[in-house]
Amino acid sequence: MSLTNTKNVETAIAPPAIKGFLPQLILSKALNIVSELGIADLLADKKLTVTELAQASDTDAKSLFRLLRLLASHEIFEVHPDEKISNTANSQFLRSDVPGSQRNFIRMMGSNWMWHILNQMDNSIKTGKSAFNKAFPDALNLFQYFKEVNPAGGKIFSQSMSSMSASLDATVATSYDYSVFRSLLDIGGAEGNLLKEIKSINPEINATLFELPHVIEQVKQAPSAKVLSFEAGNFFEEIKTQADAILIKYVLHNWNDQDSLQILQNCRKALPAGGKLLIAEMLIDNNKPQVFEKSMDMVMLTLLNSAERTEAEFRSLLASAGFELTRVIPTKSPLFIIEAIPV
Repeated sequence: MSLTNTKNVETAIAPPAIKGFLPQLILSKALNIVSELGIADLLADKKLTVTELAQASDTDAKSLFRLLRLLASHEIFEVHPDEKISNTANSQFLRSDVPGSQRNFIRMMGSNWMWHILNQMDNSIKTGKSAFNKAFPDALNLFQYFKEVNPAGGKIFSQSMSSMSASLDATVATSYDYSVFRSLLDIGGAEGNLLKEIKSINPEINATLFELPHVIEQVKQAPSAKVLSFEAGNFFEEIKTQADAILIKYVLHNWNDQDSLQILQNCRKALPAGGKLLIAEMLIDNNKPQVFEKSMDMVMLTLLNSAERTEAEFRSLLASAGFELTRVIPTKSPLFIIEAIPV
């Protein structure tokens, strides 16, 4: 190739952000494959040969070695001089049985149904709307699709959300002084794990979980649920329980502004005078790199026509619902706690 039209050789070499396209593309697929195969679980705290791993995972040993060799170059797994394989600090997070496991999140993000939707991202950029119905025109929404078409995908989705949420609960529970409240209502709190975490630190709080009826019935079966009170309902309709504070973690990013406003207005109706609203969400900063947060923002746009929001966007949304944003508190995770009061 002639470089005579360039000022120097360097101008013909793509910068890392561009050259990284292929490695990052292949890395995401490689991570999905080893997560589906459960390679990190097979290794646990042992060293195994590729032959042993291939037999246990029903794969071709030579091809599996090449895949693990690639991942080892990213410090995900280690290939030893004798060609035995072991986990690294990074690949430990691909195990199913560790706190903060990312296995199901990677399985979800790399699944065929997810990529079928993400491949329509250009449609979202052109229209400003979710590409879900373009990808799956016969399904009303993602949750109907899981229920009627792909229950296996729905199971991985739920497991992914649970594992991701669990890794964030401790940081949300320890980054705010909940002891000032006599009662706390968690809206859309899934299995109630965050409430249990807060209750373990502040046992005097009356903690109530607000969730859909079928979720409440499942949660009540767990022995640990006896420390909680419950309200079954739909946060788009009515919230009956009154509490000193309402907590809503990692929920609003699933909904567009109109739907989020409806949720917040119902929270406003349920809060007594002097009550507080606590929202735990990621915050986008347009002036910081935030590669993970801004990548998730594109996923939310394409998948659900929703968004990760800036502080200014939350301030505006809260004002429309009758709240004033009073504080933004960082945690030791990507989440911030946004405190607001009714006005």
